[in-house]
Amino acid sequence: MRNILKNIVVFAMVGLFIFSGMCSKHFIHYMKIDIVSLVKTDRDFSKFIDVINSHSTEKTVYHDFLVDVNSYVLRKIGYQIIQKENSVIVRLDNDYLYGGFEKTSYETLNTYADCVKDLYTTSLQNNAQFLFVMEPSKGINKTLPLNIDNYTSYNCDTFVKALNSRNIPTLNLVESMENDGISEEEMFFATDHHWKPESGFWAVGKMCTELHDLYGFEYDKEITDLNNYNVKNYENWFLGSQGKKTGRLFTELGADDISLITPKFETNLVEEQPNKNEVREGDFSESVLFMENIENKDYYNLNPYAVYSGGDFRLQIIKNRLANNNSKVVLVRDSYSCATVPFLSLAVSELHVVDVRDGDYYVGDRVNVYEYIKQQKPDYVIVAYNIGAIGEESSCFNFK
Repeated sequence: MRNILKNIVVFAMVGLFIFSGMCSKHFIHYMKIDIVSLVKTDRDFSKFIDVINSHSTEKTVYHDFLVDVNSYVLRKIGYQIIQKENSVIVRLDNDYLYGGFEKTSYETLNTYADCVKDLYTTSLQNNAQFLFVMEPSKGINKTLPLNIDNYTSYNCDTFVKALNSRNIPTLNLVESMENDGISEEEMFFATDHHWKPESGFWAVGKMCTELHDLYGFEYDKEITDLNNYNVKNYENWFLGSQGKKTGRLFTELGADDISLITPKFETNLVEEQPNKNEVREGDFSESVLFMENIENKDYYNLNPYAVYSGGDFRLQIIKNRLANNNSKVVLVRDSYSCATVPFLSLAVSELHVVDVRDGDYYVGDRVNVYEYIKQQKPDYVIVAYNIGAIGEESSCFNFK
């Protein structure tokens, strides 16, 4: 009886939400315009359906409202799993969203390790020191529903062992995270698969320390101290990629907060995107932050995470005019590096950022990393990938 009453209350609330939305001036305005236009041009019912569909994708006021209502209903009736766009999103017991990873075969992981070994060898042949950085992923130690397998830990452990067996210098940030007592809730967003900006900042400190310990890399340690930065919190501002698929209210946590981290000290940087013929220069905010991504709150159409580095590019070059060393670094990256690139650029003289992943949204051809190393003659080559990058059909290890 209690469940029946609970469901009646839920659907009554949903009905009220929908009624309120349909009575809103935005919805009435949009529907009035489109229906009048439809009557004037064509009475075909299929075109009327096209008009309705256009509200779901183009008229964001009503689209966002319906997605949120749908996610609220699914949460209230006990859904933990949503499948959308070939993705399975799981709501964990801590109300964080998790995308899940399938098992990558032992043979495939060893093939990837061989690719890294070849790049390591090429780096040494060109007098560049090398470091592979294994970044953590959300859900590595979480229990999932019985019908969902979690191979995050297996893929990570097996791949790191394959790297170690080939004597490839490796920084395992999964271990660093555990050693530093950092929880997944502290490390990651609730609605997105990426780590938080604070986590990217932390990772840069670990990279610099590892490069120093292995190769004597000299850097200003003040750069890796968060006390030397301003941290502005944007509360309830960011709906991540997983949250966009499930809807904002599928988790009781709602949207995420996101921090904007900027140096208190003087900076002077030049950021280049050669494939777009674009150059930005100035202080930290003017060069390596892209403020248009965070200035407005728009859950379903903006990505505030991309305020750092601007998103994904085939090639991005950052020159630090105030660097206290002459170090040149080539970084082969995935999307986690959005939150590390700006801070790493402060620790080196030149940072060349290469992305070899597949994607129709990239401008320009894939960079041959072997040839780029031979051309640029960097001091250090870093490959930084999260666990999700080592899936069965990953394009991340095609360094040619």
